Amino acid sequence: MIKGHVAIELHNHKTGLRDRIEGDNMVTNALNYVIPIVMGGNTSAENLMPLCKKALGSLMLFDGTLTEDKNNMFLPAEAHLVAFADRGLDTTHSDRGSLNSAETYQTDTGYQSVWDFSTSQANGTIKSLALSLNYSFDGYIRNSPYNLVGPFKTSGPSCKNLGGDKTEFYCYALCYDVENQYLYYIDPQLGGVSSRTERDDTGETKYLYSTEIHIMKAYVPTTKFKLADYPSPTNYGEEVTSFTIETGTVNTDCRGYFKNGYDGYAYMITPAGTAGKVEMYKLKLSDYSFEISEVQNFTVKSVNFYNNYGHSTANNGYAYIKSLDKKSIYIVNLSNTVDVQEVKLPNDYTLSDDYLMNLKNGGVKFSTSDSRFGICYPDGKVIINQQNGNYSNDPIRFNPLLITDNLVVFGHRAYLYYDYSHGNLLNNYLGTIYNLPQPIVKTAASSMKVVYTLTDID
Repeated sequence: MIKGHVAIELHNHKTGLRDRIEGDNMVTNALNYVIPIVMGGNTSAENLMPLCKKALGSLMLFDGTLTEDKNNMFLPAEAHLVAFADRGLDTTHSDRGSLNSAETYQTDTGYQSVWDFSTSQANGTIKSLALSLNYSFDGYIRNSPYNLVGPFKTSGPSCKNLGGDKTEFYCYALCYDVENQYLYYIDPQLGGVSSRTERDDTGETKYLYSTEIHIMKAYVPTTKFKLADYPSPTNYGEEVTSFTIETGTVNTDCRGYFKNGYDGYAYMITPAGTAGKVEMYKLKLSDYSFEISEVQNFTVKSVNFYNNYGHSTANNGYAYIKSLDKKSIYIVNLSNTVDVQEVKLPNDYTLSDDYLMNLKNGGVKFSTSDSRFGICYPDGKVIINQQNGNYSNDPIRFNPLLITDNLVVFGHRAYLYYDYSHGNLLNNYLGTIYNLPQPIVKTAASSMKVVYTLTDID
């Protein structure tokens, strides 16, 4: 077992005063999933160990209280990310910190990690801390909470290619049965778009389109393994059900546009034009029946939406829709669609052409046109990573469609630009939780040191 103890030291450089807060923290169940995911994925143990430097090797700071529950392992929706730090040095970005290697060392019973935040870093209210994954063996992968895909690959479904062999492919993941280790997904190689012709009221011929969708089920072990399972197995999927979506005169393939809303349903939400009308389909996941709803419509007044398929989403009861100019995200309460909030990106940032990605506890991840990652929370708070990048060098080509209850992500395209159906370890899990007895309000007058001691206990 592991015990954690945190000490936070604030040094006011104007007054010379020093404040110190410390206490014990809880360790979540994350490691109970992380270790079998990595081992079952046939990844070398040295990429995860020592645990104190890797599996619990980075630090996240939040402005709200974290629920103290061992199964609370995902980025919170009610507490916003303030700053983070890994095992490296970063004195440039306001949302980063640096490892103090001189004060970081192995103790007789565990390990002490120390992080420093300068006067320009982590400013604001801090109410909680958490340790998370750190990786340093792959220079291509961004080690930050904004990157949801860790470098540890596990198993996935497979299909038959024209030669009859098993082959890997990119699947549209819907949900995952943790108890029985089955992945449910839409097969990108079955069904697709078909068309027909009809005459309208004027006698002119028009083309109407529809998408045939096939839902599959495959045994994909990630954290439980049978006696005969291989590392990273690829197993054929079997069909569960199929249905058809009518898209009218729009020739588009809908197979990849259903996203798990983490409320028992997957959603496909698409603005019909740019003037505020929205079409929504709900796919029932909670009982694995995959019952598809009739199309549901609602209208948001006085807005202009970006209406490309796949760019809008719904998560935990709220729709997230890009504005036409891609400088805002509209948050629509699906229980009361007149309850609408426009969230403008700060500093004149513009959303990229990437899709909005659902976070498990609520909110969405997005990217900007200058290659920064950001999070839009359900309350309208927006944070954007201060470090930008280059998409051409980013191995996460498309964000995952699914975050499972046991810390696996599916439905992404990643690493060396190949298309894989494999899952990967979720990157930004909460490995520990510490809620401060009273909030810290850090300003530009103060620097901060976080001393995190992990101890092995019997």
